[in-house]
Amino acid sequence: MTFMESVTTCFSNFATFRGRASRSEYWWFFLLNFVLGLIPSINTVCCLVLLVPSLAVGCRRLHDRGKTGWWQAFPYGMIMITLLLGVSFAHAQGLAWGLVIVGGALTLVSWLWLIVQMALPGNAGINQYGADPLNPMLCPSCGAPCSESDSFCPRCGGTLEHASWQPSPGRCPQCGFSCPENASFCPRCGAAMHRPNRY
Repeated sequence: MTFMESVTTCFSNFATFRGRASRSEYWWFFLLNFVLGLIPSINTVCCLVLLVPSLAVGCRRLHDRGKTGWWQAFPYGMIMITLLLGVSFAHAQGLAWGLVIVGGALTLVSWLWLIVQMALPGNAGINQYGADPLNPMLCPSCGAPCSESDSFCPRCGGTLEHASWQPSPGRCPQCGFSCPENASFCPRCGAAMHRPNRY
């Protein structure tokens, strides 16, 4: 996914917290947020405008990893708990500073964990949040690409009960596993590797 495709997708799914997002979709939109945040005259307005789509794409990105979108709230929760404990035990300065240091370390670890989750590849194939965004489902009747929310093909009306993975170089058409490009059979499920027709 290119930068413009990512921005367009994120704004067209402005408040869509279901489904999945690829790494490129998330990180290109993150780059847009970062660059606009560096411009002093517009950074506050941009942060407010981009807050909901940023949370939505972050949620979809975690869904791509098979995790709930609520995990992106974990670092913020750690910050709040650390501040509350620090203020609550302010009378015992040694204890308060110890809690703040431990809470700060846990907050840092939770931020690093979240960054790693956003950077790792998504689950191949369908998971509980939908179809693989990099390898969508194809209608078994007409071969049209379909959305994970479709029960019936939008082109021919056929049922998507036995939909298959869209074939691509290095991706198994049966299970979606990433295979070596010269493989004849998938090492995971044994399905024959078919090469897509390029027109």
